[in-house]
Amino acid sequence: RNVETIVDLARARGIRPVLATLPHGTDAQLPFVEMAPEIERFAAELRAIAMERADDVVFVDLAATWPDRPEWFKDVGHLTDAGIAHKAEQIGHAVLDALRR
Repeated sequence: RNVETIVDLARARGIRPVLATLPHGTDAQLPFVEMAPEIERFAAELRAIAMERADDVVFVDLAATWPDRPEWFKDVGHLTDAGIAHKAEQIGHAVLDALRR
């Protein structure tokens, strides 16, 4: 409900928000790896909202498209500089594609 409220408030101000799922590591050696199922549960919620509100948001499903690069994770959800750069590139491409439409 909070994400939907944020989308509604942004749209009321003429802003098209960007929603992105969180890429997450699954290597058993990563700190906090037990949180991976919760991160994926939230990703599923974002996917559902993005499908319902496709005209209102730019959606980037990083969790579904993330390459198998365990070295890009400091822990289950925090990225190294290389991971951050990849994430920024993917979101940047999605925003630019949306602006071109």
